[in-house]
Amino acid sequence: MPGHFTSRSARKHIQIEKQCREQQAVLYSPCVQPKTRMLVQMAS
Repeated sequence: MPGHFTSRSARKHIQIEKQCREQQAVLYSPCVQPKTRMLVQMAS
């Protein structure tokens, strides 16, 4: 329902977004092995 956006769901969304950003950071960090990167991409 539009307009029905509680602060709790907003917090959850921010948390998910933060986790995604952290995953991206791991994904693109130069020290990550290509094989690991491939596995992470497959998992997501």
